[in-house]
Amino acid sequence: ALLNTLFAVEGGSMFFLDVALAAALGVGARSDSLYAAWSLPLTIGRGAFTSLTNSLIGLFAEAEDDRAAYSQSLTVIGTLAFAAALLMSLTSRWWFPLSVPGAALETRLAGIPLAAILAWLIALLALAETQRAIYYRLGRNVFPSAARVAGALAAIVIVLLSAVEQNLVLAAYGLVAGAAVEMVLGFAGLLAIGQRFRLDWPPAAQLRRMAQVVGLPLMGQGVFIAGSTLERAIASFLGPGAVTAVTYSNRIFQMLERFVFRGFVIATIQSYTAGDKPHWRRDTRILLLLSIPLMIVFAVLPTAIITLIFERGRFTAEATQLVSLALRSYAFAIPIVAFNRIPFALAFAQNKSRELLAYSCIFAAGLVLSELLLISLGVGIPSFGIAQIFANLIATTWLYRRIMRGLDTPRWSRDEILRLVGVALLAYVATSLLVFLINNLVEQPWAVWITFIAGGAGAVLFTGGAARLLRLPETERLAHLLRGAWR
Repeated sequence: ALLNTLFAVEGGSMFFLDVALAAALGVGARSDSLYAAWSLPLTIGRGAFTSLTNSLIGLFAEAEDDRAAYSQSLTVIGTLAFAAALLMSLTSRWWFPLSVPGAALETRLAGIPLAAILAWLIALLALAETQRAIYYRLGRNVFPSAARVAGALAAIVIVLLSAVEQNLVLAAYGLVAGAAVEMVLGFAGLLAIGQRFRLDWPPAAQLRRMAQVVGLPLMGQGVFIAGSTLERAIASFLGPGAVTAVTYSNRIFQMLERFVFRGFVIATIQSYTAGDKPHWRRDTRILLLLSIPLMIVFAVLPTAIITLIFERGRFTAEATQLVSLALRSYAFAIPIVAFNRIPFALAFAQNKSRELLAYSCIFAAGLVLSELLLISLGVGIPSFGIAQIFANLIATTWLYRRIMRGLDTPRWSRDEILRLVGVALLAYVATSLLVFLINNLVEQPWAVWITFIAGGAGAVLFTGGAARLLRLPETERLAHLLRGAWR
């Protein structure tokens, strides 16, 4: 509960950053330049090195000397990340145009200097994620989230200053400054609790072990990055604004993984490495139950969400329709992501690096091939969300069988599957009817607010009511946990 609350706060700060960018840039060729230049370094720095945090918790658990392990990890990762950032910055004129081949020449030229600046996110965020693993190993769960929120606020201030003249370069520097604030605060916090670091390159045996535990998951994230880069390249052929629309939808979808479900991933890794009694089946059912209202909100309320969050400044009603069309198609991938969080976490806890790499390859191949097929069939922007459903379903099926097979977990019964599906259907239909009535009875300008609040609350209440009606044991479990947390 604590981790998920902290990640939700982090996600909220990143939402505000997206809101600031949307108001400053809108959706069009200029926003495509910034988001295309930002997406690859951000995916490497924040996305790839998120797996670094998960892997390092397990690696630190093996270490005889924690302080030496911390210094060695920071030294190796800092060195490699700095080299990668420098290389990406110097070669931006070559790799950036290739990342958006279908974009106009103006968009490609405008993005090259932005890509050179934003490449430094790789070094800053890699160190920040390494620090996060150290904090979690020490049981200090709050400070990393506070540092990230502070960094987001710093970035927001600079982005808003760039809005007057739509200064893309200043906005790019703002995003880098935010990451720098997070990294510096991370080091300051560790020093304050008595953690001292020095440059310490590990001996060959330790370096090999680090490469074995960390290297393959990072390679797997590299496959994810290649897939997301191809995704943006495909989107660039759909016209101005398509890259931005797909990026916004992807970022909102991925925030669920990073800021809602990630708490369960970290807690599962900590629990496994501590030797606690496993409850993987129960935890998975809880995750699935929690995913139902999220799925319903994405499926039923995407236009209201985008209107309230982004439609201001240069972000127009037309942009809202484009982004919400993309976002709605991601909805039904959410329960699949929820289902794979426990086996995904256990793969890290057991240091099963090969399985994680194979999972990444299966997902990325399924994603890109599905997108190409759907776009060739004329599906358009919704192709990207529908492809997420196909890719997650195929990759999750493979991962679950590989990881959970040796943990003596019972098979899922037909009864519990039908109960969960029944809860989802009942809550979806009830929420859809509620939103339909509101849209027909309430006039503007309050209709969007009432739709968003009533629809979101209805999704939660209808899910809880359907779960009680169909007698899911997780409802009592969640109520007990919440009462205990409140006390």
